[in-house]
Amino acid sequence: VDFACVKPLDDLTTKYSFFTGMSNVGAVEVNNGLIGAAPKHPLTLRLLELVGKPWPEWGGVDVDPAQAAAHVMAQQMPELAAVLAGGEAAPFIATTGPGFFTRCLMQQSMSSWQGDVAILPAQYF
Repeated sequence: VDFACVKPLDDLTTKYSFFTGMSNVGAVEVNNGLIGAAPKHPLTLRLLELVGKPWPEWGGVDVDPAQAAAHVMAQQMPELAAVLAGGEAAPFIATTGPGFFTRCLMQQSMSSWQGDVAILPAQYF
C-alpha cells in the first residue's frame, strides 16, 4: 500500500486544481501514487497523451544524446534492445512510473498550468 488515507482530502481538492507529492526516495522525484486533478486539467491531459511513450520520443532537447541514439538503434535493431538497455528498468517503469511522471510535470511550462498546482512535500502525505 502506497498510501492510507487518514483524513479527508477536501482541503486539497478545493484549494488546488492539481496536486501530488514528492517521493521520499532521497532524490528529486514526484510521486505518481497519489494525484488529484480537476476534470480535463492540462497536466492530466498531457500525462494521458504521453503515458507509455519512451522518453526519447517526447523529451526533445532534454533527452541525453546517447540515450536518443540508443533508442533509435533499438528501434532499428530490436535484437539489440536488451543490450542497449544495459540493465535499465523494464520499459513500462520508465514510461508510466515516477520517472515518467516527474519528467512530464517538469517539462510542462508553468504558464500552461491551469489554476493552482501543488507538488507537496512527501511528509504532507
